[in-house]
Amino acid sequence: MSRADPSEFPFDPEIERTLRRRLREQRVVIQEQTPTMAQKSLKDYAAPQMRGSTSCIAIPNIEAANFEFNPGFIAMIQQNQFGGGPHEDPHLHIEIFSDACSTRRQQGFSFDVQRLILFRFSLRDRAKDWYHSLPPNCIDSWEKLVKIFMNKFYPPSKTAHMRNLISSFQQMDGETLFEAWDRFQGMLRKCPHHGLERWLIIHTFYNGINYQTKVYLDSAAGGALMNKSLEEAEELIESVALNHHQWANERGSAQKIPGKYNVDHFTKLNAQIDALTKKVEGMTVGKVHAVATINCDICGDSNHLTEMCPAVACQNQIVQYEQCDAVGTYNQRNNPYSNTYNPGWKNHPNFSYRNNNNAYQGGPSNQSAQQPKLVKKCLIPSAY
Repeated sequence: MSRADPSEFPFDPEIERTLRRRLREQRVVIQEQTPTMAQKSLKDYAAPQMRGSTSCIAIPNIEAANFEFNPGFIAMIQQNQFGGGPHEDPHLHIEIFSDACSTRRQQGFSFDVQRLILFRFSLRDRAKDWYHSLPPNCIDSWEKLVKIFMNKFYPPSKTAHMRNLISSFQQMDGETLFEAWDRFQGMLRKCPHHGLERWLIIHTFYNGINYQTKVYLDSAAGGALMNKSLEEAEELIESVALNHHQWANERGSAQKIPGKYNVDHFTKLNAQIDALTKKVEGMTVGKVHAVATINCDICGDSNHLTEMCPAVACQNQIVQYEQCDAVGTYNQRNNPYSNTYNPGWKNHPNFSYRNNNNAYQGGPSNQSAQQPKLVKKCLIPSAY
């Protein structure tokens, strides 16, 4: 770089006065360009102004002047987005996002810079609103982004809650050794910063399992699990749990019946009690409904059915006696082989309205008048 010629800059004996004069001239120009309060209308104060589109990510210097990400690669990252819900795991999201970014490397910058640029595509809903609310250019590294992200969506209160769950671990009823160990390891993965030492983790798990599982582990250890070293105890629990899980699945699959689920005795007893209660209630409601709808069609009484009405019973009795009397009278009067009443199909003199002393006179003129008639007799049959 060549030095400037001193002759190009004239000498000014009052350089300070010249500087103050130039500053006054600049302030005058700025005031003329800026509208005063009197020139600004009321609607200009309420008019929305454009917000700066500066991102919170300050991209460090990279070698590539121009770079472009494949749209399919961005779509793959957007398939597993984090929304910031209370049941979402931020640790798991960071792991899934890092695995997705590792499938494709962009030439010209490092892997951390690539994750720093693409992280905003893995957020949605509440998490995306949080990302856009950060100050501009406040994040310049991947480690700083992860730290701010964890402080937001994994606060100390959640850490204390997960640590309490780990410390108070208990094996559930009907839970196998493999299921208990897998659930315990899942709790540790959800809170990797729990701060518990390895020996304390093994003690917590051993104290939380039931007596039968403890005896099973002690037998596999050849005496007591606590006599083993830390590495040997972890390896023994892993191997016994996996072996129990494999053989339990084979036995369970042979005894499993389609459409049938095995439940404990208390659940089965409660289900039976509920079914019996519903059946009794249904019978009571049906009985009340049946009693309420009984109504005799003959007499209108609601205390008996139509078939049990006294009037129907009386009428049936009358008809029965009439039919029996008619049959009995017919057999006794018109039996051709009877020698008691009408031998030879002759009419008996007691079953006629004419004078019994007169002899029967046949003839066409009085045949219809002399025709015998059946008389409805008393309900009580006569004894002859």
